[in-house]
Amino acid sequence: MAHSVTTTDLSRPLPHRWWGLAVLSVGVAVLAVDATVLNLAVPAITGDLDPTATQLLWIVDVYAFCVAAFLVTSGTLSDRVGPKKILLAGAMVFAVVSVLAGLAPTAGWLIVWRAAQGVAGSMLMPATLSLIGELFDDEKEKSFAVSVWIAVYAVGAAAGPIIGGALLEHFHWGSVFFINVPLCAIIAVGVSVLVPEAPVDRAERFDLPGAVLTAVMLFSMVYAVKSLTVHGLSPAGLACAVVAVAAGWLARRHLLRVKHPLIDLKLFHNRALSTVIAVNFVQMFIYLGVLFYISQYLQVVLGLGPESAALHMAPGLLCAVIGNLTTGKVMTRYRPRTLILVGMTVTCLGCLIFAACGAGLFAASGHTALVVAIGLMVTSIGGGIVDPVTNYFIVSTAPKGKAAAAASLSETGYEMGGAFGIAILGSVVAAVYRMGVDATGLLPEAARESVTTAHRLAESPAAAAAADQAFSTGVLVASVVAATVTAVAVAAVVVVIPARAARPAVG
Repeated sequence: MAHSVTTTDLSRPLPHRWWGLAVLSVGVAVLAVDATVLNLAVPAITGDLDPTATQLLWIVDVYAFCVAAFLVTSGTLSDRVGPKKILLAGAMVFAVVSVLAGLAPTAGWLIVWRAAQGVAGSMLMPATLSLIGELFDDEKEKSFAVSVWIAVYAVGAAAGPIIGGALLEHFHWGSVFFINVPLCAIIAVGVSVLVPEAPVDRAERFDLPGAVLTAVMLFSMVYAVKSLTVHGLSPAGLACAVVAVAAGWLARRHLLRVKHPLIDLKLFHNRALSTVIAVNFVQMFIYLGVLFYISQYLQVVLGLGPESAALHMAPGLLCAVIGNLTTGKVMTRYRPRTLILVGMTVTCLGCLIFAACGAGLFAASGHTALVVAIGLMVTSIGGGIVDPVTNYFIVSTAPKGKAAAAASLSETGYEMGGAFGIAILGSVVAAVYRMGVDATGLLPEAARESVTTAHRLAESPAAAAAADQAFSTGVLVASVVAATVTAVAVAAVVVVIPARAARPAVG
């Protein structure tokens, strides 16, 4: 009869450790797929639930914000309670709230369940990585297992739009959530049988005030950004901005005073390390922010179906994986700063390609969708070059005994960057789109909320074309903003990271 593996079984290599790795990889794949799968469902959700522009942004990015906000907290709880227990709890909660999200009757409820997904998702990532360390004693096997874990995350993020496009072509938009249920069942059963529990460390006190203050700061900041960008100087937006500043000040004061802070702010004293973490933030800011509006642009403005849009996006997303693998092979020959600068410059070029599409430079030729696909390939290659280098740089330059804390901070930066990318770039597109719609005078007030709604309400081809032009202008402006942010990051790398920063050692 099958039995749970315990830490007492670890006197010799676990016979089922590779099957255990496969199960843990399902956990990280679920997390990665859900970060990107919803982008292609935006038009369908808009048509069904009729969300406002701000609600639409929350539907897409609240997941990433909750993953980022609770990632360090979940990692700490994993160390104190046990990663196996945290992973099983996270998988069960993720399955339940995925069903509720797929059945959400209103935009408000969908936001609630997406947020719950994010909290549950934050429990999966640190727990899966921690349990890999319990499965493998041999350092070479452990290194390979971690590489597999990273590759699965990259492939999962790339597969999200493809899976979403295939499902949306034939089923209700809720299907993109329902697919999580059997996957979470595999995680629960497989982890219970194949994966040992790790020893727990209850010595350190959990920093609950730090967790609460950090979460309040982040969510207030995000709400303020969205509200002020889309609605102007609204009382709610200004109030949230004040709350964000106050919570940030209190969080900083608290984190610098306690013995075991949730986030070790002293790591930011290393300027090079801080800059590289910021580069990770920018890369995900561009990656997920661009995916949010480009997926709508392909479907609504260019008229592609979900499956066709997914096929146009797939090559670019797979290029991120190729970039990762290729850079891993050449990292020993080039210095980190050189590779980071090359990758960020390539990413900036991709953003300018999207700007050219938004400006209509390829409309006459009818090849705009193809050029968008090329832009995604270029942007993804840039990110694929940067990611392995920054991860190596963070681990190798972190103060002694702080590598794990630095890596955790970097991962939080990744998730937060993606969420802010959707929030800020999505808000820019929404604001420019609204101004464009108002200027035409051809569309009713409700059409200001989304280009999908505008198409449904348009009474003439001219009105629909005006909405498309307004959204395209939003794509142009947001892409220029993205390129500018990337250029600033390039300048920061040139100034801060030493030109002679060490290359990884061969072997």
